[in-house]
Amino acid sequence: MHALITAALCFSMATVQLGETGYIVYPTPGEEYPNNARMTWAIDCEDTVTMAWDHFDIEVGDLLTVSHTGGMLSITVASTSEPTILQGPITIVFTSNEAIRGTGFTMRWGCGVEPPSPIGVFVPVGTEDVIDFPAHGGQYPNNARFVWVINCTDTVYFSWEHYDIDLSFDSLIAFWPDGSLILTSFNLPDNLLGPVVFIFTSNNDVAGTGFRVWWGCGVDREPLPPGTEGTIVYPAGGGPYPKHARETWLINCHETVYFVWELFDIEDAFDVVTVHHANGSLSVERAFLPSNLSGPLNIEFVSDGTVEKEGFHVRWGCGVLPTPPPVEVVSVGEEGVVEHPTGGGQYGTNEELEWLINCNATVYFLWLRYEVEQGFDFVSVRHENGTFSLTDEVFPNMLRGPVTVQFTSDHSIQRSGFKVLWGCGVVPSGEPPSDLADPPSEVVPPPVPVGTGGTIVYPAEGVYPKNARATWFINCPAIVYFVWEAYDVEAGFDFVQVHHPHGIFILTNSEMPESLSGPLVIVFTSDNTVQRSGFRVRWSCGDQVDSAPEYDS
Repeated sequence: MHALITAALCFSMATVQLGETGYIVYPTPGEEYPNNARMTWAIDCEDTVTMAWDHFDIEVGDLLTVSHTGGMLSITVASTSEPTILQGPITIVFTSNEAIRGTGFTMRWGCGVEPPSPIGVFVPVGTEDVIDFPAHGGQYPNNARFVWVINCTDTVYFSWEHYDIDLSFDSLIAFWPDGSLILTSFNLPDNLLGPVVFIFTSNNDVAGTGFRVWWGCGVDREPLPPGTEGTIVYPAGGGPYPKHARETWLINCHETVYFVWELFDIEDAFDVVTVHHANGSLSVERAFLPSNLSGPLNIEFVSDGTVEKEGFHVRWGCGVLPTPPPVEVVSVGEEGVVEHPTGGGQYGTNEELEWLINCNATVYFLWLRYEVEQGFDFVSVRHENGTFSLTDEVFPNMLRGPVTVQFTSDHSIQRSGFKVLWGCGVVPSGEPPSDLADPPSEVVPPPVPVGTGGTIVYPAEGVYPKNARATWFINCPAIVYFVWEAYDVEAGFDFVQVHHPHGIFILTNSEMPESLSGPLVIVFTSDNTVQRSGFRVRWSCGDQVDSAPEYDS
């Protein structure tokens, strides 16, 4: 590794280790040194120091000397044609008078080894690049020393995308013609007069994830204007993502960056999505998906060599909430299925998934499978008036659309999940029902004329059977009014449920609805123990029950 020491920097290094190399460039390339200058550089090497001179332009009357253990040597044009070899440690001193000025010198040195290669051509104005350390992700090594030279004679602009260095023992130092700076997450420079050198050193203790910085020679990176939006989809062509992958995405927004996570499916604890920002890093987890962070940001994904999953999709906005993507409206009569997991097996741990059914009519459901860990994993249906949470006993048969089916799981027991058929304005058809639920009918019956009504009696006589399930569909487009004339069911075990577009009303001996917005599905279920005489209810579509004639469907 080597270091560049430039221009007006009076630099005294700590003890130089055997094998280290470096450069001294004075003054800034392309300039003349000032009159009456005095500069000192120390190379504290306990071995032989070999110096190679690439450029030497010092006027008569100005002096460059090298003090070493055996005395002091004056450097001249003639003496720079061959390498200078002296026993270290050495001190280099330059002084100039008030007369003619020169362009100084460039020298390469090595402690106990040959000097490094010449610096080479200076980068032209307009050059851009990125320093990414460590280059392949993960943590930087212990007992490391790395040097980066940005050989630009103009202002060097920086955009810091990530910075994570253990400042207790490790350091990143910037050197430039007018000074030096130990970098922390709170003083990362926006620009420095070039050339610029970064020197990183680490000890044998805690390691961080390093740093990533964009730089431009004489050009600055334009930040994204507020209001800019974008989407990150990985893998771009759909999952699963490859093993041993590393990808990064820069969001160069100097405002708050807002997120909407549409998919997050990575192998927990082995594959990692990290959001780097100027003040640190945040590991993204399925249980904690950040909604906003202060920009600019660098998002990094790293995978190991084992399990491959579907990856992640995230929409972002610079200073604004991301605009929701256009969602195609489901037409009345369309049907579909929501199933998780698909293809059998069990759902994963710490999952959070959603499915939108963008139907502007009543959505009818036919639940074919429901097996989740009660009290820890949840299926719910969000609708315009709230959220309906499913249980082993209660499933919505209908809700006013649009609706969103949601599923969340914790980190423990996994089950076979759920499968539901849905229809927009129609009862879903196609598969026969399981024991979980019966469809109200093969198709939605014709609408009930407003002003008519009927009577539901269950059972017709005697007591209802064990393990019974019965449904009645009242396809009324208006408010349905009730008169409950008899209600005798085993409380807490047998149930009468009235499904309506805004939820489910579960009857008790003391709570029975007087009216609900139609259409309705009435569902009765019993267990395998006590049997009772059931219920009798008169109903009317859009009018009081007493004035409604019976409707013959």
